[in-house]
Amino acid sequence: MATMNISLPDKLKAFVEDRVAEGSYANVSDYVRDILRKEQDAKSYKAYLQESIEASLKSPVSDFVRSDMLNRMRKSAG
Repeated sequence: MATMNISLPDKLKAFVEDRVAEGSYANVSDYVRDILRKEQDAKSYKAYLQESIEASLKSPVSDFVRSDMLNRMRKSAG
């Protein structure tokens, strides 16, 4: 596993240490890895939604109004 050093302002450092102290994470590295994984997942999901929207807009006309279709997609996204 590669090592990376980062610098944080005191407030962010305290925030990270507080999150670890809450017990959800074993250490700072575990917390940062979790944040990065969530960012990767969010970026992938956003790309998936964008592709779905573009495909929907290019598809044949349906009974749904475009805004109804986008609202349904937003609701299913969470």
